[in-house]
Amino acid sequence: MALAMLLSATVLISSACGGVRKPEGWAPPALSQDAALIFTAKERLSAFDFAGPAPILKWTFPNKDLSTQKDIKLEAVYDSPLRTADAVYLATYHGELFALNPSDGSIIWRRSDIKAGIVGGPVLAQGKYLVFGTIEGRLYVVDAASGKPARMESDYQWPDNGVKVAGPVWAAPAIRGGGIYIATMTGDVVLYNIQGGPARKLYHGTGAIADLTLLDDAHLFVPSLNKTVTILNPDDGAVISSYRASDWVWSRPAFQSGIAYFGDFSGQVTALDITTGQAKWTAAAGARIKAAPAIAGGALVVADRKPAAHFFDLATGKLLNTVPILDAGTVRAAAVPSANVVYILTTHGRLFRANPADLSLVEVPLNGTKP
Repeated sequence: MALAMLLSATVLISSACGGVRKPEGWAPPALSQDAALIFTAKERLSAFDFAGPAPILKWTFPNKDLSTQKDIKLEAVYDSPLRTADAVYLATYHGELFALNPSDGSIIWRRSDIKAGIVGGPVLAQGKYLVFGTIEGRLYVVDAASGKPARMESDYQWPDNGVKVAGPVWAAPAIRGGGIYIATMTGDVVLYNIQGGPARKLYHGTGAIADLTLLDDAHLFVPSLNKTVTILNPDDGAVISSYRASDWVWSRPAFQSGIAYFGDFSGQVTALDITTGQAKWTAAAGARIKAAPAIAGGALVVADRKPAAHFFDLATGKLLNTVPILDAGTVRAAAVPSANVVYILTTHGRLFRANPADLSLVEVPLNGTKP
């Protein structure tokens, strides 16, 4: 059964280990009020000052002009960089984990010994631990300050090579207090205690789970490649509701007021009442949707693989406008809301700003990003 699930994902998965045939990366940008971290190329992270009328490049990583970075090859990064006050963290499909100085991109520490691909994460737990899984099927918890395996207050020591989990992990872990929720490509959701102790399997489904989102303290969003979205109680794994989509669901949803908004590989957009499992509305975007949507200004912004940006009325699902994105690659990374607009990053490293106020889409020039 596990092998069958993995082989069903033939577009991207090349073996029962869950490997990607041609790793490309589709990391969303990380945005704050005055700063942005953007993959302007597959193997280049660029940091911008975002406070003024136009972005100003601050640094790039790796910086090939520095002897300490010239031999670094990121290969592919699939999740958004994680920024804290002290560091920028990113993990690669090549199995490397970096902590960078947020002011200049210099390396604080680096781990190159993980020996398995990292797709989702790292995520921050309890303000001081980095948590991530690998496609080899292992869960790691490391100290954010040093990158070393975390030693907990309980004196539990996380193993240097992580702990074995039920199957390949592509989804970023979900964190709730001291709980770590892991989803596997063999259909399991498993709860680990960050302080150690036995794992607890909460759920087993019939499809590979490539993403996972804790919507709030009482609802866990579990999409799968068997076209089903399941809402779980994170306390005990009880199924709160379940919804059958038109095709694969492989993204995190936008979420507001008890409604989860997501797209699927058929191009359908669904507004799902997470309590009843009923669709409040559905709408057609027209092409495969891998990127998570975003909410801003009373609208839902969805980018499809064609690519195009679609504006839907949040309450009714009425299509308000569609704007093609021309000659910029496609869109796989999640749309990112900021204030009253939404940012969309393409696979060619070009950034677009969708504005629900006037239903427009304009490119944001990222000057000075060429190597």
